[in-house]
Amino acid sequence: MIGLTYLFISLIFVIMMADLILVGQCYTDPEKSDRTRRVLNKFTPDVLCLEGTQTLHDMVIECAGQFCDFLKEEQVKSHPRFEELRGIYNRGFGGYDALLRYAGPGFPLFLVDDPNNPICKENEAELCRTIASFKGRPTSERLKLALREADNFIANKRSILIDANNNYGRYHNISCDLLLKEYRQIMHSDNMSRDIFMEGELRRIREEYLNHVILWIGNISRLCEDADGLTLYSRIADLRPVRFALDEIDWPEMKHTI
Repeated sequence: MIGLTYLFISLIFVIMMADLILVGQCYTDPEKSDRTRRVLNKFTPDVLCLEGTQTLHDMVIECAGQFCDFLKEEQVKSHPRFEELRGIYNRGFGGYDALLRYAGPGFPLFLVDDPNNPICKENEAELCRTIASFKGRPTSERLKLALREADNFIANKRSILIDANNNYGRYHNISCDLLLKEYRQIMHSDNMSRDIFMEGELRRIREEYLNHVILWIGNISRLCEDADGLTLYSRIADLRPVRFALDEIDWPEMKHTI
């Protein structure tokens, strides 16, 4: 009991002293929006840093607005698979609504990804194609496209992180071997250069905003501890950031320590 109390007190102290907080998310998390809101309310950061480029950020906002309007249409609301359709919004755009409400006009919000990276360019092109395929079509056609996306998600399970959820109970277990395995699978040279770029941006922003709480949100895999020092977390470990996974905001021990 004394040991557990000491752990809680230590965690409180670390969080209170932290000026750089790294939050890892799973992009297929259906509860991203609520969890992101709770994280922002708990830590009240002075600066937000997001994985992604400014171009991608702008397109996500446009796409989210279109899909939000789509979900309000009567033909969509009355569809028997409406909850699955809403799940597409939560997985694809969840968290952005909370971030944008928190970061009002003039708030320091930085997109810290490399705008010239080939993977970022492809992500932008893919989202651009999605927007183009959805825009201006009749509701019936957009409904077919959305249901196809829901079916693909169910069939593919899209992310190894969902397997981590099944295997570990908490899919955002930062230190688990499964996450590091996934990280190494995706970290070819183009993707690894994104971690290098983000490291430089976070170091620059931290110097610019001394004595301010900076909160970064991005892919959970970038927060794995890596003996080779390849991940974003490993690259900036000397800054002593606090890191945790988005779903940890729901854990009883996190609620007791904040």
